[in-house]
Amino acid sequence: MGGLPWHGVVMTVRTLSRMSVSPLIAGALVVGTLAFAPPSQAAVGDSALFPMGTNAAPQDVVAGPDGNLWVTNPGSNTIARVSTAGVVLQNYSLPTANAGVRDITVGPDNNLWFTMTNANQIGRITTAGVITAFNIPTANSQPYDITTGSDGALWFTEFAGNKIGRITTAGAVTNEYALPAGNTAPWGIVNGPTGSSRVYYTSSGNGFVGFLTAAGQFGGTATSSTGSSPRGIVTNQGNVWFTMFGLSQVGNLVNDATVASIPIGQQATYMALGPNNTMWITTASNSVMQLSDRGAVLGNYALPVANAQPAGLALGPDSNMWVALPGANAIARVATAAVLTNSAAPTVSPATGIAVGSVLTTTNGTWSATPSSYTYQWQRCTSTVTSTCATIAGATAITYTTVAADAGQFLRSGVTAVNASGASSPAYSAPIAGPAATPTPAPNPNPRPATGPTASIGSGATMELDAPAKQKRTKRKMYDVIFSATDAQGTVTLQFRSGSTRKTFTGLPIKDGLVEFQWKVTRKWPVGNTSVVATFVPASGSKYTAAQVTDTVLIRN
Repeated sequence: MGGLPWHGVVMTVRTLSRMSVSPLIAGALVVGTLAFAPPSQAAVGDSALFPMGTNAAPQDVVAGPDGNLWVTNPGSNTIARVSTAGVVLQNYSLPTANAGVRDITVGPDNNLWFTMTNANQIGRITTAGVITAFNIPTANSQPYDITTGSDGALWFTEFAGNKIGRITTAGAVTNEYALPAGNTAPWGIVNGPTGSSRVYYTSSGNGFVGFLTAAGQFGGTATSSTGSSPRGIVTNQGNVWFTMFGLSQVGNLVNDATVASIPIGQQATYMALGPNNTMWITTASNSVMQLSDRGAVLGNYALPVANAQPAGLALGPDSNMWVALPGANAIARVATAAVLTNSAAPTVSPATGIAVGSVLTTTNGTWSATPSSYTYQWQRCTSTVTSTCATIAGATAITYTTVAADAGQFLRSGVTAVNASGASSPAYSAPIAGPAATPTPAPNPNPRPATGPTASIGSGATMELDAPAKQKRTKRKMYDVIFSATDAQGTVTLQFRSGSTRKTFTGLPIKDGLVEFQWKVTRKWPVGNTSVVATFVPASGSKYTAAQVTDTVLIRN
């Protein structure tokens, strides 16, 4: 299959019609000259295409244990390791020429296992790219599909051999079970529901859906028509579902004895599980279809290139569906709109011993699927109560270097995960104690004795006592203490002295650099000069120093 000349261009397309591709988009993709900007929040069915190379003709795809996608390319006789960003990280050539590599799955040994139809072999590739091929005893058996069984072995269909084969992770083909009827063309295979100890398979040649026990016993039932041509098969919440290509239906195997058929209006081939127990299928109408867990059609999404011939598909590590398109020499990412959720919060290190200038690093936490990227935002909190946290401007990297403003505060990281369906809600680490607060020097309670009505309080600021020249007994008058710095905080003490007679007023507040106090002279206060002394005690942490000023008022009858 020649496919289209992609010229290394990645094309992302928002689906305009759920049933067809508009001529404008189709034409743009054919010539490969128009670029489409990816949407900030993908809708269900939006697709992006990623080239696999000239004549690659990718057939199947699976999410590997390494967080990447693994794609079979029979046209180029390779297996590709692809990131969830659609980048081909490595192409591994198969040891047998024209091997006809077909379907692929993850084995119980965390290696990738695949079928080679032309080579009549089962292959194993490690995540490091080491390939081993194992011969099938039956000649020209044409292995098609492959799955991991509950017994820890791999099971596969032999399309031309009319058998179900079993191979261990050591590569030994221990059994080939001949199907009860001849020439049934077994196609798909899947491990049975939990506890069943069976594998289920479809026979496209005679419209049969069957099972095979670990002991080699067959069972199952025929579909409604020998021309139903069942193909792809999955288990979903204990139920066995399969496509019926010839009838444009999907089927549900009920009690291993009857088939409940649901029309879907499309000839469907491959089938895979998606997020939230949905089922996804590829169709002969150049589309990908989404079904509910009951088989109801939720959407039919046209692929953005003509004659893509969609084949195998799988749920990717990023919670989107990935589809092999042999007719386009590409794979497609189809958005499921499954926004990522956090299952384990990020953590910050170091968590103790933090000083100003310490570099903190956050982990990404654990998410419901593999994100394509992350964003970060650090926050400063006044306590461990998260409602006291506020964003630190510019602190948007995976690391954060603490500053003086963090002293005595708490810090936490926020991580947002991003995939093709958009950004998650942020997940936050637990607040940790920031640098210790710098000890505040205690205010000087004994300032230098006053020498006049004005004194320095440090930092270029002064205080001044403004007392009246004269005051009569029993009358009130205003005494002001004026600070040149309006940000001076603390308290003022006023003391009135005449010989042995004294009166002290403490804790007078400063407001906007001013203390105003009215003093009423008592009837018995001595007549004559009275000294007035004002003492300033700065607040803790103030940049100003304690000071004292004095003035004289004449007391008269």
